Amino acid sequence: MTSRRSFLKDSLAVMGSAFLPRFSLAMETDAQTIYDCIIIGAGPAGLTAARQLSQMSVKGKPLKILVLEGSNRIGGRMFTDRSLVDDFGSPVEQGAEYIHVAPGIAPIWDDVHRYQLEIKSYPKLLKGYLYNSEFLAPVPHSPLYSVGHLNFKILRSYRIFKDILNFDGSDISGAMFMKRMGYNGFTAESAETLLTGHLGAPLERVSMKGFQQDHLIAQLKGSHEYYVLGGYDSILRGMVKEISSPKILLNHSVTKIREQKNLIRAQVAGGGFFAARSMLCTASIGMLHSRNIDFGEYWTPQKEQALNYVMPAHQIKLSIRFKTRFWPQDMCMLNQLEKSERKAGKTYFVPHYKEEDKPPILTALLSGDDAKKLMHLSSMEIMQVVVSDLDRMFKTPTPISKKIAHKKDGAPIISCKKWIEDPFAKGGISYLQISDPKGSVAVQNARAALGQTIGQLFWAGEATSLVQQPASVHGAHSTGLRAASEIYNYLKTI
Repeated sequence: MTSRRSFLKDSLAVMGSAFLPRFSLAMETDAQTIYDCIIIGAGPAGLTAARQLSQMSVKGKPLKILVLEGSNRIGGRMFTDRSLVDDFGSPVEQGAEYIHVAPGIAPIWDDVHRYQLEIKSYPKLLKGYLYNSEFLAPVPHSPLYSVGHLNFKILRSYRIFKDILNFDGSDISGAMFMKRMGYNGFTAESAETLLTGHLGAPLERVSMKGFQQDHLIAQLKGSHEYYVLGGYDSILRGMVKEISSPKILLNHSVTKIREQKNLIRAQVAGGGFFAARSMLCTASIGMLHSRNIDFGEYWTPQKEQALNYVMPAHQIKLSIRFKTRFWPQDMCMLNQLEKSERKAGKTYFVPHYKEEDKPPILTALLSGDDAKKLMHLSSMEIMQVVVSDLDRMFKTPTPISKKIAHKKDGAPIISCKKWIEDPFAKGGISYLQISDPKGSVAVQNARAALGQTIGQLFWAGEATSLVQQPASVHGAHSTGLRAASEIYNYLKTI
């Protein structure tokens, strides 16, 4: 069994020792203090709300806030692993990688500027690469094609955006939509990547009405992705430094929520409990599906109906360090569109794009069916499948397995995260699936139903995002702002 000292050491290696003064890893219970708000979850939504509420007052008194986090770190599915800096030359983003929208479009950029963070932009429409067996090769003997060299096939595939936006009628799956549109060849491969690549949704299950509702076309058509140098969680680290009054208790999994004497109580694993005048739940969609939290009367038939539509994705992220770079110098990401050849995921990132002083790293994102079929494999076996795909795409004289960097003990330098196996996430980002209508909730209002306030219990998290795109950090962040405003207005009335 891992000792408390060893556990604390490992936790601080991931988070950074600067967090020690504000976090408690020891189990606590507090039956005496009445908080103004208890926040379940220390991810982007929870910490955004905590930061906002901790700087507010009601009737001249600062709000008393408590954050309960089940895991041993902050961040949720924003997981900047700082324990891997020595192996990879920088923190590894095990979860969310980029800000997907341009400056000024989402309020998360206000916090980027607030904390004076440095951003590197990835021009995905100019320096992104595609793999398709029909393409001529800018890299010798490899059918890689830069989308910066637009050709007729790529221009023709842009009709998919218009087709999706113009789709009308009864809801159908992505697979049925593609069949109805008559897509084939490269256009079909591009459509499948658009509908399933980011979300991690199975093509047979992804809802076309839901895809429209989530406004994903605007995000996917963006020309750039934005990478936070020094780690995506630098945004959350900035928030923690600003949070003045609340405690952030790690290793405190909430198991039951009940109303008692006009208060709302959260019971944690081990039997302790905390009470407050209001509560905010930011549990992931995977956690809600797991039923690990008993919400009692706060879980309504409408929320149950919403779960028929809002689903957690299967997602795996695998990062590999290589001895030398074998991909084009100007490649910042790669999409593998040849379904008949693909054994692993569709998308690859280059975290150290244009940073020649850093080691060459490729990160593979496996989503949806691609991830599900490999979930039973070990990290080493998944790496071998990914490398076999890279061999087929790049056709280098030396097998790519020979190019992998190794530690002194001979182990390859890799990092693999299976989000469905994370006990505090139980899956990746959310997507809307096609389902038979049940009750008053339809796919178009499933996220709104999931985020609806019930009594003193408020809801946030990317799965409840309506204004900004769900399935994103900027979406989760926006729900934290929205929830903080709702809670503040509620507390002023009691």
